[in-house]
Amino acid sequence: MQLYKNYYQELFNYGVRIARNEELTRDSIHDLFVHLWSKDSFEGISNPKPYLLKSLRYIIIDGLKEDSLMSGHIELPDVALSTEDIQINSEINEASSLKIKSALTKLTNRQKEVVYLRFYNGLDYAEIAEITGISNQSVRNLFSKAIRELRNQMLPIVVLSTLLHVLTN
Repeated sequence: MQLYKNYYQELFNYGVRIARNEELTRDSIHDLFVHLWSKDSFEGISNPKPYLLKSLRYIIIDGLKEDSLMSGHIELPDVALSTEDIQINSEINEASSLKIKSALTKLTNRQKEVVYLRFYNGLDYAEIAEITGISNQSVRNLFSKAIRELRNQMLPIVVLSTLLHVLTN
């Protein structure tokens, strides 16, 4: 029960980003813990967070497959990073927010997922690799490309913001 209390909110936040459906996410979290409790399959797991996130991801994707009656391969759902998720300097105006949104749309779904797991869940590359089912090096490459893309897109805004800050202080 303590495990459920400790990780429910993080699991819910991550699940909603994948499923874009709160009910499916709640059901999936419930299914995950029912499975864990019925099978006692949690013994020997030293770090529960990545294990739970990975398991929830698979349950949600299976649920999405069932809901859409798709056969074969399913595309990874879009893991959106909204401007609310990104802490920006209060001096950056509406144009900056639009620039951030524009930069995020240029990232692939996998890049968005890796950035989310790294920054918002605090996971390391090995944990992200375990959750997403891709190699550690692929996670590093995705993260590096995502950050490079965001940096390239945001550099003019950062320079402008810094200049405004210096001029007004």
